[in-house]
Amino acid sequence: KGIDLLINAWKNIQADSKDWELCIIGNGSYKITTNKEDKVIVKDFMSTELLAEEAKRAGCFVLPSRSEPWAIVLHEFAAAGLPIICSDICGAAPVFVISNYNGFVFRPGDQKALENSLLRIINTLDEELLKMSASSYLCGQRIVPEISAASFLSVLK
Repeated sequence: KGIDLLINAWKNIQADSKDWELCIIGNGSYKITTNKEDKVIVKDFMSTELLAEEAKRAGCFVLPSRSEPWAIVLHEFAAAGLPIICSDICGAAPVFVISNYNGFVFRPGDQKALENSLLRIINTLDEELLKMSASSYLCGQRIVPEISAASFLSVLK
């Protein structure tokens, strides 16, 4: 998933991270290596309900994947109204992330580009982050049940 890339990028920008923290959620092998890092929080895999609560407290969603056919989480976090940083290998990126509108897209494995994207979010004024959040929400509405059903039904007629 590229979590190692994210952790290394975070370590490099940590001095400039202001009051931001990196929160990693899931049951991966990074729990041991990250809990000792400053401003890095690792939480276990959680239910959808708890993850939605985490999203409400987050300032951005990051998906640094090296390989990702679709990445439904981009739809989920765009619909939740979070600015997004992701690699362009994610199949859903062109649908749910527009660089400089609701987030930033970088080439997979490009740690420097990830660092720059993180710093851009961190250094964005709150008013602009709120605009990015609203823009993410709009992008998240590109695929909703009503539109999907209407598309399906249009083929049948």
